Amino acid sequence: LGEEIVKHKKAKDSPMPVADSGQKMTRTQKRKFDEINTTTSADVDPTTAALEHEREQATKVKNIQCVELGCYEMDTWYYSPYPEEFSKCSKLYLCEYCLKYFRKAKTLDRHKVKCDWRHP
Repeated sequence: LGEEIVKHKKAKDSPMPVADSGQKMTRTQKRKFDEINTTTSADVDPTTAALEHEREQATKVKNIQCVELGCYEMDTWYYSPYPEEFSKCSKLYLCEYCLKYFRKAKTLDRHKVKCDWRHP
């Protein structure tokens, strides 16, 4: 009983949760944990760092401006990881049932005739 009380007090005082306590990690605790356990650029080899930097630069800018899903047209907020040939078009058309994506509305219309799905 005394050990449980000590573990419980340590879990409250410490920024990191104790595995035996069964408590969930709060956002503040998670942020502190991530700050402590993140790797710095000195820990990563130059090739990996260069690739990571390239990925970060590519994902900063949103590539697709608008998405049409069924009768809804939505503006995008963030970068979308679609293949290169789809990322160059400003509007992307999605089948509302199978979620397949197309560059042109005409292609989507042809797909709708063939698509067997009638629910997402």
